[in-house]
Amino acid sequence: AGGGEDAGGCQPPAPGGAAAPPAAPAAPAAPAAPAPAPVAPAAASAEDAPASQAEKLARQAPEPEVEAEKMEHCRAKLRAAPDLNPSQRAAVEATLGRRCTVIQGPPGTGKTTTAVHALHSWVNLGIRPILATADGNIAVDNIAEGLAKRGVKVVRVGRPEKVQACLEALTLDAQLRARQELQRREEADEAQRKRLDVLSKISVAELLARLRERHAGAASGGDAVKDSAPAAAAAELGVAGELQAMLDSAARRELVAEQEAEAFEEAAQRAERSEADLAAESAAKRRAAFRAEQQLRVQVLQEADVVCTQMISAGGGVLAPLGPFQGMLIDEVGQATELTTIVPIVQRGCQRLVLAGDHCQLPPTVQSREAESRGLSVSLFGRLVGQGVTAFFLDTQFRSHPKLAEFSAEAIYDGKLASGIGAEARQLLSGFQWPSGQVPVAFVESGREARESAEGESRLNEQEADRLLDVLEGVLDAGGCDVSDAGVVTPYMAQVRLLRQKWRERCAARAKAAKAAKEKAEKKRKKQQGDAPAPSASEVNGAPQWWRTPRDLEIASVDHFQGREKELIVFSSVRNNGGGKVGFLSDWRRLNVMLTRARRGLIVIGNAWTLRHDPMWKKWLAWCGRHQVVVDRQELHRAVKRALREPGLGRGPKELLKGLFDLEQAPRQPKPFKALLRSLSADEGPSPGPEDLRAAWAAFAAAREALEAEAAAWEAEAEEWAAAAAEEEAAAEAEPSEVPAPARKKRRRPSLGEEADAENGAGEQAAAPAASKRRAKGEPSAEPAATAASPAPARRKKRQRAAEQSAEDAEAESAAEAPTARRKRSCSRRRKPSA
Repeated sequence: AGGGEDAGGCQPPAPGGAAAPPAAPAAPAAPAAPAPAPVAPAAASAEDAPASQAEKLARQAPEPEVEAEKMEHCRAKLRAAPDLNPSQRAAVEATLGRRCTVIQGPPGTGKTTTAVHALHSWVNLGIRPILATADGNIAVDNIAEGLAKRGVKVVRVGRPEKVQACLEALTLDAQLRARQELQRREEADEAQRKRLDVLSKISVAELLARLRERHAGAASGGDAVKDSAPAAAAAELGVAGELQAMLDSAARRELVAEQEAEAFEEAAQRAERSEADLAAESAAKRRAAFRAEQQLRVQVLQEADVVCTQMISAGGGVLAPLGPFQGMLIDEVGQATELTTIVPIVQRGCQRLVLAGDHCQLPPTVQSREAESRGLSVSLFGRLVGQGVTAFFLDTQFRSHPKLAEFSAEAIYDGKLASGIGAEARQLLSGFQWPSGQVPVAFVESGREARESAEGESRLNEQEADRLLDVLEGVLDAGGCDVSDAGVVTPYMAQVRLLRQKWRERCAARAKAAKAAKEKAEKKRKKQQGDAPAPSASEVNGAPQWWRTPRDLEIASVDHFQGREKELIVFSSVRNNGGGKVGFLSDWRRLNVMLTRARRGLIVIGNAWTLRHDPMWKKWLAWCGRHQVVVDRQELHRAVKRALREPGLGRGPKELLKGLFDLEQAPRQPKPFKALLRSLSADEGPSPGPEDLRAAWAAFAAAREALEAEAAAWEAEAEEWAAAAAEEEAAAEAEPSEVPAPARKKRRRPSLGEEADAENGAGEQAAAPAASKRRAKGEPSAEPAATAASPAPARRKKRQRAAEQSAEDAEAESAAEAPTARRKRSCSRRRKPSA
């Protein structure tokens, strides 16, 4: 049997079979302890172990029994169903011959599909009436939609505003209105048909009498009349046709006139009667109309194969005329209290009962601690499983990427939950730099500075909210998914309100910026193209324009998202404090629900130090560490600081390291970081190693190329300045009186010629011994290339004169100008690539 559930969470079933139902305690017990760690569910099998008393009762055959031929035909259809896996098929077949069937469906295992097949099988067996109910409207709507697609007559009972718009035609009110409209049309058509029949009969009788008279006159007219009889008959037929058309038109006009006369007569009679008579008649009509409506409502319900309603409405008087139900299915029973579930069972009665749910997801919400301590938060699902009733476990999930379901399958379902969908069917979403290309999960460290704050009894975290929306905007801008396919989840309602407010503000700001860009582009287009057709909005602003529909993004709590799914889930944990308090995040079932909502991507933003104080969160963070999906900027910062303190690290790698850290492209682990620095300082290439080490080498190479290109640009600019200074010096020597010294100082720009000459000289001195060594070894000399690369002697003299002039000018400059020149020279030296 699967794991049971008490007031706090899942517990293993008591050994030794069934226990007596718990009696109500005489005094309040102590508050319930926090939810313990989950116990893995066992695969259901009715013959695995000796059955308990509760299991024996559940196995009893329901009454009345179904014919064996029908039962075998239904089982054959189930075996041929292409959308059922073995565990689902076993659960559905169990519902055909058991009084009580318990189905445990982990997230994404097709629990709704299994429920729809069970109800459809009952309909095929002739079991009626049937009630399908759940604690929430979403689960009820999903069942009703699935049954309607299979051609089952469904009536959805409940408030129309709580029902999805696509299912409005299935509601009881909509079907009642349609039936009333049909009755009114039928009554009106019948009345009009009767009146037309009466008028038609009278008119035809008169016409026949006229024709008889004319025929009698023609008979007394002799042979001449007989000779003209055919022509006369034809004329009479034409006249008869015209008369009939006139009579039809007259009949319709007479009918309209008669109806108007009746209306005037009724209005006159109403005017003559007293107000009391009118009130009495109106009340009587209302009572008659109400009785007729109630009868019609009952008729609609009785003609339905399955009635779907919320659990809180199942015990009401709307369903009372139907009597006891032959079959009842309760979905998401783990979310409902035991008392709430018992109401429809006792009030409506049933011969077959199916309970579908998962006690490893969120339990019923009970506000009173005293009620919780008295066991009122226990679900009927957990009670029956704890008493030894077999739970049929659905063992294959089809919702999420296999890696998204991996942790829950291992830590919560003891490895018994498999994935029926491959990774290729759930591609990574673009717009976010996933730490691993194989795992669509990321834990983004918010940092110690992103502290939580209180709002009443709730909590919020503003910096986490900003970080979350930044991540989400990146995905939406890149077209990774539609805004309606993304979901923002957080455990606290204060954070929900904050995120909704910030989201509206961001959408308004983006819409304003897009409008300004469009106007600017339109002005530019008119200036360049004149009256050419204007481009579309997507061409101007770039697709997609998600900010136009801010309400399409669903931002809600974890409890609200149970039973839902999205392509992308971005979660804000909120809790970030010095005491390591996680609040009700300590409920492992809430973590299970959060991890299993996403289909293609999950991004969690939080503070690892705080979350590690909870055992289940600590396990999940360890799983993230093993798969290298942690994005921690602070760890990057610490790794860079440690690496910069490494002995023997040259100036070049340090500069590259700083630039690389600014680009936020550094590796995530400090050990590969240090290994890469050692290889760089030894002037060696990367050795084959982990993926992040190769990525780090690629990032370093890109940063080094960028710095080298920038240094080359500085050298080219320095040469231009030196040439300009030499030309000015030559002009000054040719005409010294026309170019005074102060003017030359003002026109002068900081020259790097002196540094360039010094470096060229050092390079030539260093190159001479190397060239002599190469000649001694017989190697080809590099002097021609060096000569070609070196400047001409005349140009070198100009540079020397420019350098001398620069030295003289530097001595004459004021103290205020000296720091600026020193800063520029140090900047130029820092930009040059090291040897």
